[in-house]
Amino acid sequence: MDAESIVSIEQQIAGLHRAAQVSIDPLPLDEALHRIAEEACVLTDASASAVAFLTEGETKLRLVAVAGEGVQDLRGTVFRVENSLMESAVRRGENAIPFYPVHSDPVMESLLGGTRLRGAAVVPIQCDQQILGALAAMNKRDGSRFDSSDIRSLQILASHLASLWRRRQLEQRNERLRRELEVMYHAAQSIGSSLNLNQVLDTVLEEVAAHLPHAFAVLFLLTDERTHLFIAAERGLEGEEREIMLAADEGLQAEVLRTGEPRLVNAADLDPGVEQFVPRLKIHSALYAPVKSRTKTLGLLLVTSTSRNAYTEADLKLLNGVASQAGIAIENALLYEDAHRRAEEATSIYELSQLVNSSLELHSVLDLVADSVLRLLQVDKFALMLYDSNEGVLRTYVSRGVDPVYFDRLRPTKGQGIPGWVLEFQSPVYVLDVSADPRNAAVPLDREGVVSLACVPLQVGMEPMGVMLAMSSRRRLFTIAEMELLYTIANQAAVAIDNAMRYEEEKQKSEDLRQYFLRVAKAIGSTVKQGEVPQLIANIAAEVLRADRAIYYTVEGNRIKPMAVSGSRMATLLDDEEATGMASMGWVLKTGRPLLVYQASADVRFRDDPFVQREGMASCLAVPIGGKKPSSLLAVYTLQPRKFTRHDAELLSTVAALVLET
Repeated sequence: MDAESIVSIEQQIAGLHRAAQVSIDPLPLDEALHRIAEEACVLTDASASAVAFLTEGETKLRLVAVAGEGVQDLRGTVFRVENSLMESAVRRGENAIPFYPVHSDPVMESLLGGTRLRGAAVVPIQCDQQILGALAAMNKRDGSRFDSSDIRSLQILASHLASLWRRRQLEQRNERLRRELEVMYHAAQSIGSSLNLNQVLDTVLEEVAAHLPHAFAVLFLLTDERTHLFIAAERGLEGEEREIMLAADEGLQAEVLRTGEPRLVNAADLDPGVEQFVPRLKIHSALYAPVKSRTKTLGLLLVTSTSRNAYTEADLKLLNGVASQAGIAIENALLYEDAHRRAEEATSIYELSQLVNSSLELHSVLDLVADSVLRLLQVDKFALMLYDSNEGVLRTYVSRGVDPVYFDRLRPTKGQGIPGWVLEFQSPVYVLDVSADPRNAAVPLDREGVVSLACVPLQVGMEPMGVMLAMSSRRRLFTIAEMELLYTIANQAAVAIDNAMRYEEEKQKSEDLRQYFLRVAKAIGSTVKQGEVPQLIANIAAEVLRADRAIYYTVEGNRIKPMAVSGSRMATLLDDEEATGMASMGWVLKTGRPLLVYQASADVRFRDDPFVQREGMASCLAVPIGGKKPSSLLAVYTLQPRKFTRHDAELLSTVAALVLET
């Protein structure tokens, strides 16, 4: 063996030792790959060398390292495997020593600075029986051919490249696990540290935005009906983009919600809905992750990027982990807020019930109802309309946050506009976009800035009384729970409003009648003879109480004597003996109390009453006149059953007293 060969062997040993050291030393990956490429040139006496790894699709190679004098630095270049110098190595795992290759390789020739590729030695880079790429040495310096010894040297270097790849994979895996662990630990601490829903939602997006590059990131929650996804929290959206909703049964989001599995998508697989979601951004990559509680899917996380292939499976796993933490935290916050809300609502409803039922002033009742709706439903606009049966329209009695003049001009009939529709069908409704609802055209509420609303009917028994509107100047959904709450308030309000209106009506009626009686009494005092007073009392009593008959009796000892009967038949309906034997009037005389009977035929006191029997009277109201020892009695009768009230009794007594005093 000559000295020249011995030196060559020593050089090979030294070069292989250096390559082995490179795979051990903690060098940056790019530097380590470059050094091994340089050793490939030294050990094979090549003009140039190249290291290429397969891309994910395994149909292309990416240059990761080059070496040699005068070579072009084409690192990062991606080229097709087919018809390349490295095809046999990466497709079949074969070593190759082509000399003047049949197929030209533009990339390698560009690497050589345009020099023709005369010969090469190519070996596959393999790890755990997986082909990762190839190592190539090109163009011997002396123009000779590469041989088997060159292949052996390159194989040793390829094994070091595989070691570097394996080490890099392990480092990346460890880094990914460390990152995931750190993110999950921090997310668990921050997301789970609050029971405030808005704070939880905001924290979830903060965690996502901090660890994943994004054009925009959104946390969607399902509506109560589970038909749509609404934006609960976001980063990167602007203006009306924050109001967008997605159908839960369409697009890729439907698949993620149905399967409960996260999805990574790139431009080729991107759902058209995402591209149209924010037209100002050209989205090329996206991550979807379902937000699930212990029992059901609550919504999903969507993270997007304007870059192609922006995310990896590791990113998807990370997002899915945060989504899992979010689902548990959101469910806990929802349960807490639901319990807190129900307790607050129960307290508020109880207080409202006490307040509205303690007042008979209509305006006070309406103000209490309006304030309660604004506070409990967190809306900024309110209106309560009552039905005017005389004109057949709804009138606004109280409003908040809107122009009262404009709402006063709104007079919807049954079926007209959203309020009229609710009144006609007695069915609650919520509208997400008022301006887009066809019913709104007839009674345009959007002109007052109403974007979304909930409207429920007011009724007492089966009678429609009006409608109540909770309105918002921003787009919002009204949940089933909120609709139930509004309905509960409406029921409380309807009873209180009905009582207040009846009270005001009776109060006004009493005042009007009192004034009427005073005028009549003054007229009687100047025009009516004393003997005509009983008949006048009977006539006025029948007229005021809208009764079919009224009888005025005088009391002489224990005897009851009819003095006048309203109408033309006068007192001939009863004689003194019949009147004295009437148990009903006897009871009034004996007790000195009013008698109110709804169904006279079922009352034993009217069993032998000749007047009721002959005339077929159904109901009766009788009052004593003259204090504890009545000097007279006044009774009114109706042919149809009627529930007389204490107020009617007081009114009847007032009629007689005023006339007699005069």
